[in-house]
Amino acid sequence: MASSMPAGASDRALDRRQLLKAGAWSAPTLALAVAVPAAGAATQAEEIPVQPSTPHIDISGRKLTVSIQASSSETVTVIAEMTVTPDNSGKWDVPDKDAQSKSSYAITEVIPAGGTVTLTFPTFTRKSNANNKVYYTVTYTINGTAAPSLTHTAELRAS
Repeated sequence: MASSMPAGASDRALDRRQLLKAGAWSAPTLALAVAVPAAGAATQAEEIPVQPSTPHIDISGRKLTVSIQASSSETVTVIAEMTVTPDNSGKWDVPDKDAQSKSSYAITEVIPAGGTVTLTFPTFTRKSNANNKVYYTVTYTINGTAAPSLTHTAELRAS
């Protein structure tokens, strides 16, 4: 059977087939490349589903407390961690001997939708070094994601 294509036309037909084949394979890659930045932008614009109060130190009991309200319509898991600096500046009043000398103490709490909880950190007793300043920092992890915008740092006074 004779071909009805002019000489050299089969080369162009092959080129068109290769072009279509390459286009079919690159289309999903292009679609993925366009979709990924949009997904990343959506997570950056999300609101933090909790609002903690400014940490409060009860002078009589020398305990730091923070109230956290869930503004979300879903249950929220919060990890609040209090870190004291410099290291070895005192100890935590907790039964676990290993935890007493650590520089940080973490509390995990599950807050029901729209609920409020008050977290109370154990007493941190400073060493008697009146001239050295000791600071505390409270950081938060919300549903497994760090929330640096909620971080609070202040001086931990001796009295």
